[in-house]
Amino acid sequence: VGECKELKYKDPNGFDDYISIPTNLISNLDPERLIKKVFPSIEQNFESDSFFNSAILCPKNEEVDMINDLATKMLPGDLVDY
Repeated sequence: VGECKELKYKDPNGFDDYISIPTNLISNLDPERLIKKVFPSIEQNFESDSFFNSAILCPKNEEVDMINDLATKMLPGDLVDY
C-alpha cells in the first residue's frame, strides 16, 4: 500500500481504496489470543525493540479501540490518562 506494490480495487462508487489482503495475514483468533500471539509475553517484553516492530491492523476504529483497551490492561502498572 505505502510502496504502491499492492493491487487496489474500486468500490461501487469508483473509489480505489480497497486492497487485497493475503489470507495468511488474516487472523480468526479471539482478540486476547491475537494480542498474545503478536506481542508474546507482553507483560515482560513491553519495552523490548520487537514490541515496537509489531502491529495489529483493524478495519474499524471500534475494533482498534477494543484491541487497545485489552492490550493496555495486559501491561504492568497503573493506567494513566493524559
